[in-house]
Amino acid sequence: MTGAINANVNYAVERSGNRKLKGTIDFSKASFHWPEFGLIKEVGTSTAAQVRAKFDRNGAVTFASTKFSGEGSSGSADFKMNPAQDERWKLEFNQLTIVNNKVDGVLICQDDGVYSGTLALDRLDVQYVIGRLEKDALAENTKPSIALNINASIGLLSWGNKRKLKGVDLSLRFDNNSVQKFKLSGGVDKGAILSIDFQPFSLGYKLFVETDDFGASLKALDIAKNVSGGKLIIKGERPSLNAPMEGEFIVSKYRLRKVPLFARIFQVASLTGIVDAFDREGLEFETLEGRYAYESKLLRLDNTRTFGSSIGITTEGTLNLKNDSADLGGALIPVYTLNRILGQIPLLGPILTGGDDEGLFAATYSVKGALADPDVSVNPLSALAPGLLRKFLGVFNPETGDPDAPAISDTNSSGLFKGKTGKAIIGSPP
Repeated sequence: MTGAINANVNYAVERSGNRKLKGTIDFSKASFHWPEFGLIKEVGTSTAAQVRAKFDRNGAVTFASTKFSGEGSSGSADFKMNPAQDERWKLEFNQLTIVNNKVDGVLICQDDGVYSGTLALDRLDVQYVIGRLEKDALAENTKPSIALNINASIGLLSWGNKRKLKGVDLSLRFDNNSVQKFKLSGGVDKGAILSIDFQPFSLGYKLFVETDDFGASLKALDIAKNVSGGKLIIKGERPSLNAPMEGEFIVSKYRLRKVPLFARIFQVASLTGIVDAFDREGLEFETLEGRYAYESKLLRLDNTRTFGSSIGITTEGTLNLKNDSADLGGALIPVYTLNRILGQIPLLGPILTGGDDEGLFAATYSVKGALADPDVSVNPLSALAPGLLRKFLGVFNPETGDPDAPAISDTNSSGLFKGKTGKAIIGSPP
């Protein structure tokens, strides 16, 4: 806050020793910037507050009330010390509006140090809060960690200028420098909803993510802008907060357009027709599915594939989200539908294609280095060799990926999306 503040305050000491304060504070000549709450007030905007407070004999606050008025400001906030047996203090917001951002609800500091509450806000930017929590989690000190148990409805939730969700319902429990529970539902675009649910269960912790518009969700989270459509489901489990998250993901019916990394792979593989279509209207894919393990910003992918009528792509390896680098490998399978038909021929099909996720017409590729400018290579021999021969020639590298990345356990191979028949419930190829 900068600038001048005009105050007219009366302070009185009673015979009992208790004290009272009453007055008016004019913020018209002051400016303050709290972007995390959407509060940006410039000098000249009329904003005033009527304040009342009570103090005990030692000067400690026992009660305080503030009522705001002015341009875009109204409502009140009340603060009470020890309002209940298990509460240190309580802060109540009564339709409090400051510079057109409304806050309603209650925030309580309990005797055990947990901050709990139910809040409704017009706008909230959590970038500063997330940064502070991450900093506290990394700090090696003896100060007790903050503990939160908050439920909130937020009209516009953002973290930074580019990541935004609308109409958000949020439930958060944070303790011991870790998220213990996180449940969020918010709008991304055109009525689409992104839902994230992370919470404990009998075997540890489980994750469930779902959206009916994969592309819009990636755009809202500022991850990618060249994906459209698609229904996404992610499931994962971890036995403890110190263990990797393992699970599976699936996306059905989406379109990909002008992704630089894929464009380079297609160019190196001399897939000219696919490159042209990719740059113009994009490529449609029926399914993207695979397995993953994640820990400390290291992501391992396994049995990952995406396919459409014109091409299929398999991927395995790792992504390092700390330094935005990759160590990935897989296969490119042009004319995917034709390869699938050949693969269904009894006896001869597996020999020609090499089995699931491979094909007679295929080339292997690798991507290594910084994602901004990786080294991309394609093995031309593999494009000429039948599927089983590619395996005998050692075309596929079993050691792809960062060795520090978490491994994917065999116990997860049964699949979170699989039914009794062993086939994927949604997104299975024909």
